[in-house]
Amino acid sequence: MLNIALARAKVFQLVARCWNGGDKTRMYFTIWEHKSGGIYKSVKYGRKLPCNGKPQYGRIYNAKIGTRYRVSIQLAGKRHTAEAWLQNYG
Repeated sequence: MLNIALARAKVFQLVARCWNGGDKTRMYFTIWEHKSGGIYKSVKYGRKLPCNGKPQYGRIYNAKIGTRYRVSIQLAGKRHTAEAWLQNYG
């Protein structure tokens, strides 16, 4: 899963959740900031987040307004339902 979004506020947030069906699947995410020349720099990541149906958050508190960010989400284990969205506030 991959999203590209433009930061419109100082706080840029990823909200993601997944359901594992009892097989202990875990979720990983990475948020990258777009740099010049088409290069992206990793600015936030989450490791081994539980797939229990509850929202998991990844926040950047000093997002640069007008900057593009790229988000990827991976599931470690079997394929399951996942849901994600991006928010700007602050």
